[in-house]
Amino acid sequence: MKTVDRLIANVQVSSTEELIQAVEALSPYFGTIRVDMSEAVALGCPEVFGVINSHDRQVFFDCRLNLDPQNMADTVIELARAEIGIFSVQASAGMAAMKAAVANKGVCQVLAVTVPPHFSQTDCERVYGISLATKTIQLAHEAKNAGVDGILCSSAQLRMLRQSGEFEGVFMVVTNILPSVSSEDKGKGVWGAFEAVTGGADAMVVTSLQSELWAVGAEGAEATRKVLGFLLSTVEHGLDHVHRAVKSVASGIDKAADGVGKAKTKVDPDDDQ
Repeated sequence: MKTVDRLIANVQVSSTEELIQAVEALSPYFGTIRVDMSEAVALGCPEVFGVINSHDRQVFFDCRLNLDPQNMADTVIELARAEIGIFSVQASAGMAAMKAAVANKGVCQVLAVTVPPHFSQTDCERVYGISLATKTIQLAHEAKNAGVDGILCSSAQLRMLRQSGEFEGVFMVVTNILPSVSSEDKGKGVWGAFEAVTGGADAMVVTSLQSELWAVGAEGAEATRKVLGFLLSTVEHGLDHVHRAVKSVASGIDKAADGVGKAKTKVDPDDDQ
């Protein structure tokens, strides 16, 4: 999987002109552009999807559908005709509704949102009557069993899911990742691209991009390339860190197995006597 395909740009625009400008600036660095319901309604789905597709980028329509099975099926059929690559549903819609989305998605990919990423522990206990971790894992299991293509979650939820050890191989997309993170932000638990990759994310939705670009806009295109190029290199650094960690663990296992084999060889002759 290419690095750019792991990066999803969250654009927040109020006009087609702004959208075109954002997509042109971001498309060399992001394989997918995320749009939500507000932009789709304000600008029109065909207009928004058309601009993104014209730049050969994948559309992620983060619509978070929460419908009964029949309406889910009907809506997803229309989405599949709209030339989008990914859309999202709420796992809380239920197993039957998620299965209806999967059955009618065509070539699209569907991501399931477990507990809404902005929910706190208090919110979760108030709405669901159980802890955030328990509900997140429960809904992730239901989404996995329904056959969705991946899970869309917050950084806190990603930690819960990966630490549970129950979702090996499940594609995880983490939301609200900042292009760059200060030491102070890291101390508060805020994630940047490196933290997302090493924390177990397969892909990430990068936010606050406009503010980053506007901050360097006066310096021109070269400064923009510097900001986004640093983002790409950070992801690659994170991937290299993960690969080295995996290789180190594998090497340790091989050495341990070799040690057991040698010990067994020394013991076996005595066992035969």
